[in-house]
Amino acid sequence: MVRTGYHLVDISPWPISAALGILGMTTSIVGVIHSGAGSVDLLFFCLSLLLVVLTMIRWWGDVIMESTYLGCHTSLVVRNLRVGMILFILSEVFFFVSFFWAFFNSMVGETSMGGVGCWPVLGVKAIFPWKVPALNTCVLLSSGATVTWAHKAVKIHNHYPVWVKYYSKPLSSDLSDSQFNKVAYALDKLSKANPELKSSLVSFISEYSDSQEKKRMKGEQYRIESLVSLGLTVFLGVLFTWLQFNEYYMASFSMGEGVYGSTFYLMTGFHGMHVIVGTVFLTVCWFRIYLYHFSFKHHYFGFDAAVWYWHFVDVVWIGLFFCVYVWGYY
Repeated sequence: MVRTGYHLVDISPWPISAALGILGMTTSIVGVIHSGAGSVDLLFFCLSLLLVVLTMIRWWGDVIMESTYLGCHTSLVVRNLRVGMILFILSEVFFFVSFFWAFFNSMVGETSMGGVGCWPVLGVKAIFPWKVPALNTCVLLSSGATVTWAHKAVKIHNHYPVWVKYYSKPLSSDLSDSQFNKVAYALDKLSKANPELKSSLVSFISEYSDSQEKKRMKGEQYRIESLVSLGLTVFLGVLFTWLQFNEYYMASFSMGEGVYGSTFYLMTGFHGMHVIVGTVFLTVCWFRIYLYHFSFKHHYFGFDAAVWYWHFVDVVWIGLFFCVYVWGYY
């Protein structure tokens, strides 16, 4: 078979299991809505959700294996993956545009009724925007800064060598298989008749090894920076989710109380779900950085995609804060 720059994937059971899990989740949600949370449909929903989670773990694990260890992701494949991620984020943009459209349409319709309508609708007390929502804004914007810090650190770390084997004493026969050591071993054999040449050779190898070790240590420093900053990002994402949960718990209205309640929980709820997905995405990237998956000239598209996704979540929240919380309150 002719080798191309594209990745021809093997037969996989994960698309079928993912489709079955999602089908079970959607059908069971309808059953829970009609029969209540105590029905058998809730158990079926939990099992379907478990199937989807296990499928995601195994499927994405296969993708990491193909990318990091099997060398299937060539530069052409990575370029296509970048285009695919951009189109995916674009689809998410229009996904939230539809929610903003519904919110603005309802709000303008209520406030343009000449004193008859009002926004929020009667009986609903909007959440004050300058307490928990403002704190959530600071948390999420801070996470955007820390994930950018991690992204820059990974870019720099990617240009430094990770492990360098060197020798501080005259070369022996048990050398590594690297090209440098092969050349050094050959020169060592040629210099046996000339002690001065051998001494110069050992000095050169020692200096070369020291310079490589300094480069490795500097690359390791940037790797540690990326781990710390990305860990802060994950912590801020979990903190945002916890604050959002408490806001829902303390809110004086529910999703069933008029068009304001339905649009508010729909928009903020889907955004919260994206925050959870992004937090998991960044957590996986943290472990990949820890395992040196993005080190020394290896592509780090997986981390690029996670950072793009997180910045998209940040931008959506800014729109939600000023349009839903601030404008909706006043």
